[in-house]
Amino acid sequence: MWIFDCQVRGGHETATERSGALRPTDEKRGPILSQQSQIGNGHPPRAPYDLSPVILAGFVLTGTVTTLLGPILPVISSKWLLSDLGAGDLFLAQFLGSTFGTIISGFLIVRLGFDRLLAVGFGVMALGVAALGLTPWPTCIVAVTAFGVALGLTIPAINLFVSENNPQRPAAALSILNAAWSIGAVVSPPLVALLIVPGARIGRLLGLAAMLAIVAFFIPILKAHRAPASLEETPSGRDVMADSSRGRFDLRVWLRAQGFVFAALFFLYVGIENSVGGWVATYAHRLTGQPGARWELAPSLFWGTLILGRILVPTMLRYLSEARLVTAGLLVTTLGVTALLISNSLMSVFLSVSLAGLGLSSVFPTTIALLTQCFGRAASPAGAPMFGFAALGGACLPWLVGFLSSQFASIRVGLWVPLLAILAMLAVNGLLPTADERADKSSGE
Repeated sequence: MWIFDCQVRGGHETATERSGALRPTDEKRGPILSQQSQIGNGHPPRAPYDLSPVILAGFVLTGTVTTLLGPILPVISSKWLLSDLGAGDLFLAQFLGSTFGTIISGFLIVRLGFDRLLAVGFGVMALGVAALGLTPWPTCIVAVTAFGVALGLTIPAINLFVSENNPQRPAAALSILNAAWSIGAVVSPPLVALLIVPGARIGRLLGLAAMLAIVAFFIPILKAHRAPASLEETPSGRDVMADSSRGRFDLRVWLRAQGFVFAALFFLYVGIENSVGGWVATYAHRLTGQPGARWELAPSLFWGTLILGRILVPTMLRYLSEARLVTAGLLVTTLGVTALLISNSLMSVFLSVSLAGLGLSSVFPTTIALLTQCFGRAASPAGAPMFGFAALGGACLPWLVGFLSSQFASIRVGLWVPLLAILAMLAVNGLLPTADERADKSSGE
């Protein structure tokens, strides 16, 4: 989620800045940051949020579907007698599908408009989730790919929809929107436990599919909360289209070694997040092996502490620089994943995965801030390829966990993948220039 959310917000802010809709007084600061400072000074006055309950409900469901594979994986593996390699193929299918959906979302917004694209996206998502519960292996890979593509279509479109409907307070509205996604991610494991009791058919996922279908039905009839019928009708939208047609590729970023350093950081981070969040339920399930054990709560604790930590990031930045906060977060994550690997009880799994989530919470948003500090206005054009590397990591590393788990007949061995990736992030992060080095470079220019 964080991949596509940040990609859309980054692109939208750049487009809005160029259009002059929210012209900042300090051009080195983004329009949203400038707007926040204006609000803090009393200019302009605060405006109410314009968020449809249907949109919020839909984004809660996207959070649930995005993280669905993690808690449902033990049930799927048991039903179809899957190896961990086969289960890893599902992660690969979802994230490659979502990457493809994101790539074509800008084109489809222009052609279909927000409402019709969102209706199609939630409809396809409903069909994919329903098919996951009804189709046999390996046909279910198609179902997972389908709802992966739907996630790639809907998440960017909803972010742009909300931005266009909240021109005075886009950052605040997007924060509420992403809180809705987070709620869906946290409730996904308990919801799976409610829908699928031991021995029940996965067909009970039809309940989740029905909720998605209801959202798909109501979105086209929204009248009071509509963005322009087409992205092309908005000034910022025309710039987004122009950026899409040009590919938004800035060679200046890739002529500096830091461009490849950030690409590696994005690749590794999302791979770590998806590996731990996606496989911890299976790990906890195999560790306990007891019916009625609450192993499905492990992903909820991971996502919950990750979200809690992100709420605390602004406070932590008062005492630590961005680079030090990333390093501290990675060290805490190293401790958490190491503790996870040596866990021998469900409670120790819960504690270690919570620690891992808390450590990861500051890494991604702070890395984005460092990207902006290193490249300035060139950071937004660099966003598309950077988040492309992130999506690739989200597809490859969870698959690698399943591959190694199958090869060594131990998911504990597979979970060495995120631990080694964390250590690699620590090494790569050390290659970034310090604040003093960036200041010297800026003064020299």
